[in-house]
Amino acid sequence: MTISVCGNKLITILPCFLLIWSCFAFIICYVIAVKRDDVARVFPYISDIAFYKPESQIFSQMMNISVMAAFVCIYIRYKQIQNLLCDACAISINRLSCAFGIISSLGISMVANFQEKTTLKLIHEIGAGLLMISGILYQMTQSYLTYKTSKDKICFCCRLLILVISLTASIATQVTKFIVESDMLCNNHWFHWTPGESNYKMHIVSAATEWIVAFAFLIFFATFTLDFSQCSLHVQAIVHPQTDKRTLRTLTVEQENPDIIPLLPLN
Repeated sequence: MTISVCGNKLITILPCFLLIWSCFAFIICYVIAVKRDDVARVFPYISDIAFYKPESQIFSQMMNISVMAAFVCIYIRYKQIQNLLCDACAISINRLSCAFGIISSLGISMVANFQEKTTLKLIHEIGAGLLMISGILYQMTQSYLTYKTSKDKICFCCRLLILVISLTASIATQVTKFIVESDMLCNNHWFHWTPGESNYKMHIVSAATEWIVAFAFLIFFATFTLDFSQCSLHVQAIVHPQTDKRTLRTLTVEQENPDIIPLLPLN
């Protein structure tokens, strides 16, 4: 017995849901933080808008949902690409890409659930490093796999452009944030920056590029919408006549033209 648990349309909107839901998380926490005067209005750091309560709880909960959506997108994309490849090297890259995606998603969870300016700062920093490095590597490998498997070169060019923006903004963020944090420690302030302060412009660049990195990652996931429009998700259940027990047998992605792709190995 095969049951369709996620049809073509639902899979298609999943990457867009990830983008929109995460944007809502940013907007809601930013509005609350500004209304409560917890952060400066102009380009606060993402971690700053989710530091105080209730922003921190809202941000953590919403981003946990984003992480789960990202996991599903990464795994479906992995199985979809697996069905299109026959080159051993490309298959290995696909596996690496999936691993990078999962690690970057774990980084999101760590960043969202462990605030930066607390005793748990180290966990936050580790999560940020995993997110940034693995996220860039995921975009690199997916851009390569898009080039190898897709006839739509516009899609490849868009992903390559997002990759370049993400990489450039990530480097800019780390360099400027290092300079800014030295000044923050000297002046003993974190959340409120005003024009005229030392390194104010550097702070704006650092925070702005951090926002660019975040949205670039989300937009990259949103580009999977076109790929997922050619898939549908199915569950095959096996009914045992003697025990009348129903067990999950196979989770599959069905391509528009190719054969069914098993998402989980047979028992």
